[in-house]
Amino acid sequence: MENFRPFEYNQLKWNRRLLHLFWFMVLLSLIVECTYLGDAPSVGEFVWMYIVRPTVLLVAVILMAEAGIRYLPKQHDYILISSSALIAIIITIINLEQTFVLFSLFVPVLVSFFYYQLQKLLFAVATMFLSFGVICCFDHNLYSTVNVGKISGILSIMVLMCLLMVGMMMRGTEVSEYIRSAYEARQALLDRPDGSEKLIFKDPLTNVYNHTSFHEHLDLLIKQCEAGSTELHVALVDLDRFREWNASYGYRAGDEVLRSVASIVQAKIGYRHLLARYGGEEFAILFVGTSLQAASDKLEEIREAISAVPHSSFNHGHVTVSAGLSSYSAELGKEAFLERVRTALGEAKRLGPNRTEVA
Repeated sequence: MENFRPFEYNQLKWNRRLLHLFWFMVLLSLIVECTYLGDAPSVGEFVWMYIVRPTVLLVAVILMAEAGIRYLPKQHDYILISSSALIAIIITIINLEQTFVLFSLFVPVLVSFFYYQLQKLLFAVATMFLSFGVICCFDHNLYSTVNVGKISGILSIMVLMCLLMVGMMMRGTEVSEYIRSAYEARQALLDRPDGSEKLIFKDPLTNVYNHTSFHEHLDLLIKQCEAGSTELHVALVDLDRFREWNASYGYRAGDEVLRSVASIVQAKIGYRHLLARYGGEEFAILFVGTSLQAASDKLEEIREAISAVPHSSFNHGHVTVSAGLSSYSAELGKEAFLERVRTALGEAKRLGPNRTEVA
């Protein structure tokens, strides 16, 4: 059985994006400080205290982070979280007269969320409070610029935000475990040597999902839509004049074309969306987590790709498809939703062939 791997991401890519974010923070800090130049009693002193000195420190921290993830790649997560804490400390100390700047101490917690591991999050929370302690111990101007009430209020908000993020991560872990168990159960069935996965999930001719599997997935996705956790669009794709082609060239030739069309559609949608043989010469596509416009554009791309391919089994003729597309809306219900898709397909067939209609 193929090993289940939880959500994978490109480690180097996301490290680089976080470092780009750090450099952007330096640039943003420079821009903000420059806006205060006109109000400074001594421009030279202001430039040194609030622009040159903090910028040098911030650049030094980021360069150390760059070197750290290059030479200590196994510790990259802790290096970036710690670096974000140092950046937050510098920005806070330089701008301590602005009460809201204390919220920048929350940056390490946000950075840790990229790794989606409770251990990293707890480390970031500890780093955040340690950073606040460092500021309290080494900056004696803190209590003269920010009163205790404001500090207590800000800390309370930070604690609540941390608890919320811990809860979100724990919930995410539960969902991940559920997906893992479902995946492993499904994979065990797919690996059975008796070929029962073909009977249960797949259409034996085209090797895409079958009608029953389509409805099982649709039921699940409609529940997710009702909960507001995803967008769902369904397309029905029907081969134009397919019975005439079959009558002219035979059913074996028709089967070859069905396999070819299924292969074209699967290649276009990838594995983010779901393709099923709905029945006969009709296919259904579940577009998940994308906009209606994006689904419509993809459907047009599929229609054009199918019409461009000559089929040797049909004497190098070109088949076309008509398609209907619709988007699920709250409380619509499965049957009404599918009826709307069928209506769109019917309109495409009436106005077509080789046409897409959106309902």
